[in-house]
Amino acid sequence: MTKREFESIDDYIVAQSESIQPILERIRSAIAAAAPGATEKISYQIPTFYLNGNLVHFAAFENHIGFYPTPSSSRGRTRRKPANAERRSKAYV
Repeated sequence: MTKREFESIDDYIVAQSESIQPILERIRSAIAAAAPGATEKISYQIPTFYLNGNLVHFAAFENHIGFYPTPSSSRGRTRRKPANAERRSKAYV
C-alpha cells in the first residue's frame, strides 16, 4: 500500500470518510478561533497548527480522533499541573 502525501489540511480532510469530515472541520475551526495567529500545515502527515513552533496536531483514525497538543501549546498557562500528571500522560491538557 502506498502512503498518501497530503499537501494541506483540506487534502487531509477530503481523504477521510464523509462521516468524519464535519468533526475534523469543527476541530479545525475551534483551533483557529483559539489561536488566530496560527498557520495551518501538514506535519507528520497529519493536520498541524503552527505558532512559534508546532502548536497542536490532530488526526482521524478508524475508531477515534487523536488530538495532540505540543509542549509549546501549554506555555503561559496559569493553571497548575496535577502532581501525578507525568504518570498519567505525556500530553497534559
